[in-house]
Amino acid sequence: MDQPTLKRRLLRCRYLIHRAARHRLGLTDKPRTDAGHDAFIREWHRAQKKAQQLLIDTTIELESDLKRVTETDKDSNDAYRYRFWLTLVASCCETFVFLAFRPCDIPHLYKGPRHGSLAEQNVQSVLKIVNEINQSPYAIAFPLDFTRFSCTGDLLHVERRPDGQHVAVVEVKEGEVNEAFHQARAARTPEAWFEFFDKFGDKGIQQAQRVFKQDKEFFKRQARMRAEKGIHKDEDGTRVVIESEVPLEHFVPVVESVCSKARKGEYAVEVVDGCLMIAAVDATSKERAMIGEFDARLFALNAFVAPGIGTESPQKIATELAKVNLIDWLDGLNSIALAPLFVRPLRPRTFLDLAFGRIRLLCFFHPPAFIELLQSAGVRAELFSRKHTNRLRSVQGWRGNDLPPLHEGRAIAYYVGEVPFVVGSMRLHEMVFNWARPASLAVHMADGISRAAEVIIPGSPVSHKSKTATDTDHGTRSSYSKSL
Repeated sequence: MDQPTLKRRLLRCRYLIHRAARHRLGLTDKPRTDAGHDAFIREWHRAQKKAQQLLIDTTIELESDLKRVTETDKDSNDAYRYRFWLTLVASCCETFVFLAFRPCDIPHLYKGPRHGSLAEQNVQSVLKIVNEINQSPYAIAFPLDFTRFSCTGDLLHVERRPDGQHVAVVEVKEGEVNEAFHQARAARTPEAWFEFFDKFGDKGIQQAQRVFKQDKEFFKRQARMRAEKGIHKDEDGTRVVIESEVPLEHFVPVVESVCSKARKGEYAVEVVDGCLMIAAVDATSKERAMIGEFDARLFALNAFVAPGIGTESPQKIATELAKVNLIDWLDGLNSIALAPLFVRPLRPRTFLDLAFGRIRLLCFFHPPAFIELLQSAGVRAELFSRKHTNRLRSVQGWRGNDLPPLHEGRAIAYYVGEVPFVVGSMRLHEMVFNWARPASLAVHMADGISRAAEVIIPGSPVSHKSKTATDTDHGTRSSYSKSL
């Protein structure tokens, strides 16, 4: 598959998902009749099923191409290109998960890198079931093996009817052992279990252990997704759920602006709310990419890191420039919090430039300025000391891929009453990958904290002020996890 073909398919899918319902059905803000709502659901599902089939076919074709080129050289440019495209298409496939769940629930699903090719999994069996479910105009099923939610289950099943909606994650088991296990489980009698273990022996015992372990983990995740406001305990620790009703504002127009400037060869750097730098880099040539990255680093250095650095020696400036930590938007393809590009109101050219990496978005986040935003919104916030931050990093097991935003090795702390929390990586990802305005996020957090009195009360498990939790917020709901 070549890039023009993939481009056409992505644009077609984007139209089906993001445009078809609005333009072809003539949606308005007026209430729909039951008959109109029924017709809308049918047409919406029809468009979604067309889009998902196109993405499924594209994934299978790309995997076939990748297998072909890696047989001769697994490190070739073609192999790298197909791996990148597969990651991109997997992110687009996640649109269906994003549309089925509340955004704040998505981080509580399993999500990680895809392992192995689809040829090594029971994907054909899953696709057969998907096709059967999708015969109903009120149902849509999507195979999760085509996303990074493959470890959550085998397929996502959504039922939408005029009288309500139901969402389920389904695990598909096949083979003689699984069929017998299912029958013994449905019978719920000791005799059925004895018959199962007598027939399959150690193999049956091992399979039963795997299934029960999967069940336990799945229902724990399900409980997290359905958690209401309050304090929740499980074997992993204590979680506090606080909801905010303030919607997040996004800076999509800023992204459009800097991307347009980058295409024209202009200086394409802007600051959002005084704490987040967004730079667009034309990556269609090595020279333009180097100039754009230099501009971004120099701006961040002058504006945030070391104002007045221009009076120093060239060697000093070069050394300081190398220390500037820029975040590439393409890194967001590996983020658990990423909102798919399909659901963003971008112009088609910007969508394709970002998707294929022809324009790179480089970001720089300045924690002290974000703390000022929090304080202006009424949130008590500060930087922890390096010693305290290192202790938390060790105790809570922070890893590189979910490291909270740090400033000179110090984490951002804020308080709910007297209980300290650390601003987690999800907050940063919401800004740099999902383009939430930092000022809006600060107001969002302040609103959630103002409602905390309903949850965190004196004497509760989280009211001991010598403990610190890591904030794992996302969407319109706050969930603070880790052992407290």
